[in-house]
Amino acid sequence: MDTVGGFLLADGHRVKALTGIDDHSRFCVSSYLVLRETAQRVCDGLAAAMRIYGVPEEILTDNGKVFTGRFNRPPVEVLFDRVCRENGITHRLTEPRSPTTTGKVERFHRTLRTEFRTDRTFEDLATAQAELDAWVIEYNQRRPHSAIGMMPPIERFSRRIEPVRTPATPTGADRTGDEWVARRAGANGVISVSWQQICLGQAAAGHNVDVHVSDRVLQVWDGNQLAQDGGPHQPRGGAQEASLDPHGRGLISHQSVKQVPTPSRHAGTAAARVPRGRRGGSGSSSSR
Repeated sequence: MDTVGGFLLADGHRVKALTGIDDHSRFCVSSYLVLRETAQRVCDGLAAAMRIYGVPEEILTDNGKVFTGRFNRPPVEVLFDRVCRENGITHRLTEPRSPTTTGKVERFHRTLRTEFRTDRTFEDLATAQAELDAWVIEYNQRRPHSAIGMMPPIERFSRRIEPVRTPATPTGADRTGDEWVARRAGANGVISVSWQQICLGQAAAGHNVDVHVSDRVLQVWDGNQLAQDGGPHQPRGGAQEASLDPHGRGLISHQSVKQVPTPSRHAGTAAARVPRGRRGGSGSSSSR
């Protein structure tokens, strides 16, 4: 993933796009325009991409401050790092001063500039986003790509392999309702749900778990085993919690793509839902 500028609006503002390319298929998973390149806006774009296409195994970015704080003195965890950690995504960084590492997304930027023509003036942000979305559909679904045998990216992207999930609870309950969310435990066995951190233990590190969110309790299921009863559910709000939505149902939910409403791209909300069990975007399961 990367950001690229050059979009001029009629009122004189210049906007940037958060772009993301699937490493294997060159499929564009993100083309999200922002007036200001802030950590919040970049994570809004990441959340929108994951809600539509699922959670990737890994993401490669440069060392920009909106992406990482690992090189700060002292190192800090910025919002993008945190969203990756809480969703079990490996966040890979380029070597300092090595822009060729992200060559695929840079090549996409060159195509974007010449074929979409970023040298023109757009009426407003909404107009620019609508035109960019239409161009990305053409790029993904119909435009032949020389790097993948002159086939459109969708042909490779649609062949991506999805992981096997444990099907059902012991009671046969359906885990696709609004009260269920999915999480992947971090390396320390911790997940974050409804503004609460729950430690499942080191043995659960890296496991995909299902969480039942009710008005009173949070129950965590690891396969058919009740791994944790999270106790009282006390959701609370806060703009800094960009990885969760106002209902405490975070970046991952069990709704299918067709059931998820179209995200509001510039409403300033960090809400995002990701379809159940859709991890990765290709054979390489990474975005650049």
